[in-house]
Amino acid sequence: MKNYKKFYHVNRYWFHIRNLLWFPIYLVAKIIPKKDICIFGSMSGYAIADNSKYLFIHTYKENYYWITKNKNLLSQEILHDVFPVYAYSLKGIFLQMRAKNAYYTHKIDDFVAPLIMGAKITALWHGVPFKKIGAAENHEIEISNFKKTIRRLRRKFLPYAEFMYCNEVVCPEEKFSDIYKICFGTINPTIRIEQLPRNLYAARIRKERKILYAPTCRRYREVKDVMQKTGLLSKKFFDWLHKNNYIFVVRPHPVDMDLMRKDEFDKSIQLDTSSDVYESITEYACLLTDYSSLIYDATVLAISVFLLADDVDEYISENGLFDFAEKYIKAQCKTSIFDLLPEFEKIINEAEK
Repeated sequence: MKNYKKFYHVNRYWFHIRNLLWFPIYLVAKIIPKKDICIFGSMSGYAIADNSKYLFIHTYKENYYWITKNKNLLSQEILHDVFPVYAYSLKGIFLQMRAKNAYYTHKIDDFVAPLIMGAKITALWHGVPFKKIGAAENHEIEISNFKKTIRRLRRKFLPYAEFMYCNEVVCPEEKFSDIYKICFGTINPTIRIEQLPRNLYAARIRKERKILYAPTCRRYREVKDVMQKTGLLSKKFFDWLHKNNYIFVVRPHPVDMDLMRKDEFDKSIQLDTSSDVYESITEYACLLTDYSSLIYDATVLAISVFLLADDVDEYISENGLFDFAEKYIKAQCKTSIFDLLPEFEKIINEAEK
């Protein structure tokens, strides 16, 4: 089975060639009449997950279709007798070209991008942006005027080449709207204030003696190294888990998933490699993370949040964080797991009362 990277990664030279080849398809898709069809996709077509999944399942109608690029999912039943449709099949192409509404979570390439032009495209997105993305990223800001002109022309004539292209984006709270406007600034979609489906429809499960560790992806460092340096792979931490009968679950970022599968951990650590953490997230008493947008989700779902990282300055330098996130993380983040153990015990004991 192909890993996630095979779905989201495109060679940059092929990216430009492909976008030019797709131009005639885009023109046809723009003028073809649309039907009352709603299509949903996620993770570049790799998985049935995230906000699109929850909106699809909990508001399902007969005109809903899930589009996937992953052939391994075609026999996976989403609802009773409801299965994904392969994006490159005749039915998949027809549905994408005739759809009136399209919902994505990660980028427009959750679908075959030029096919959905002319539909109303809604970005459900995959979390409140703590990290600077889209128009806020340095490689978008710190470029020459010539490159800015080229990109502006590309957005005008090849809109499907913009991975964040949409007509509207769902923002969970008004207080984040300015951040969404910055991130989507080159697209200028309508900002729709509405709670994220993955939080709105998350199953409320009785909390257990479980701690979820969900580190974000780092381009410059492996997650296992972070775990070693912060004490998560130490015998002392394992002994603490055994003594208190706690379950410690590591949920790698999807990009790191295959790398983490190859690692061997102490039996005290469980590895969650499922496609959707939101199916089980509310059973955790605590969330341990660093720079992940899960911070917001856990807060909404009444899960206690703790931050652990030994590379805050390096991460900020590499990725950039919005001011509100940088202040919060610097104020709350610890560099050693042992600074957090008393708080874990307090929270978990209270959750069991």
